Amino acid sequence: MPKREWQSIDLAIFDGNADEPCILVEMKVDDHDHETRKWIQGRQEVGPQTDIYARAFPKCSSYLYITLGLGQYFHAPYGTRFRWVRLHEFAHALEQMGTTERVIEDWKVAIRREASLHECVRRNDRSCLSEYRSGAWNICFLGQLREAVEEAAASKGIDATCYMWGTRPDTILNFGYAKNPIYLEVKHPVYLEVNNNGRLNLKVNVEDCADVACRQSAIGELIARVQAASPAPTYRIREGGRLGASKTVASFDIGLLVTDGCIGFAQDMDYTLQQLGETLRHFYGSVS
Repeated sequence: MPKREWQSIDLAIFDGNADEPCILVEMKVDDHDHETRKWIQGRQEVGPQTDIYARAFPKCSSYLYITLGLGQYFHAPYGTRFRWVRLHEFAHALEQMGTTERVIEDWKVAIRREASLHECVRRNDRSCLSEYRSGAWNICFLGQLREAVEEAAASKGIDATCYMWGTRPDTILNFGYAKNPIYLEVKHPVYLEVNNNGRLNLKVNVEDCADVACRQSAIGELIARVQAASPAPTYRIREGGRLGASKTVASFDIGLLVTDGCIGFAQDMDYTLQQLGETLRHFYGSVS
């Protein structure tokens, strides 16, 4: 027996009148595996949905995490018991359904089109740009780049996330906080991310600074460390600009080109991975 929105979970399927479900399904379109809270064995636990749900209902025989849109590029499900069903796999499964029900047929068309738009980004086919929602092309591109980086890095310390931020929106491929001891000594978090400008930007988070002087000191310290690093990647120091919660200190050319607001490769994926790999090795340690 299926139950929608059961215990805040998208779909729970029960075997007859059983108290606990046998299958749990969490489905995302542009959202992702975000933080939730639930009482487990008398304690309120907080964590990613796929981790918390599996721990709260450990007797399920199957856990499915289905991503049908831009949310699939954020990160793999954090809970290890959930099987990740991505857009193209779900589209293939949907096509196998032998039904003539209008709602299913309409869903097939919509899913097929969404999968086609993602594939167009992979092929750099810009013939249907007008069909992309704001930020969708770039999040697909950066998400596919994230997947390629993770394959190349062979899980050696890179745990990137890819998401949209703000109303414009900005699209972000974030590689997390730097792990090189040179930058761990900076009193504020240092991280790398690719933004809509197609550059790999080195940033420092200064939101906990009490005043402008503190922020300027943190920025100055990071600039000095980048300039003194040996060997240092090729970079462009950015000392000016607005002082907000974070500040871009340097930008790295990784072989990306922005045309009419859409990110693409200046050469090809292999060249960008090579350029990106050199910089990631410097800031994160041994990444191959």
